[in-house]
Amino acid sequence: MLRRLLDSTAVTAQATAAVARSGILGPQRPDKLARIGVEVARRGPFGAAATLAAIRWGDRPAFEDELGTLTFCEIDERSNALANAWL
Repeated sequence: MLRRLLDSTAVTAQATAAVARSGILGPQRPDKLARIGVEVARRGPFGAAATLAAIRWGDRPAFEDELGTLTFCEIDERSNALANAWL
């Protein structure tokens, strides 16, 4: 049981370090940092990437092409809709 706890703690620490290196963590309001922590714990750093970007950068443009612009929030909404459709 102790071994499982240590393994889980190590994985959480590695995931947190990966998120920190990505630039998603930085000076933020405490409520945003709490939401980021919850999402990383729930989905992992890769699974929560779109949500973390939406929390951090919200309505800023993420992609722009000849069809228009997508914000970080729109990407998060679309990725969640796709994941729910797959369920």
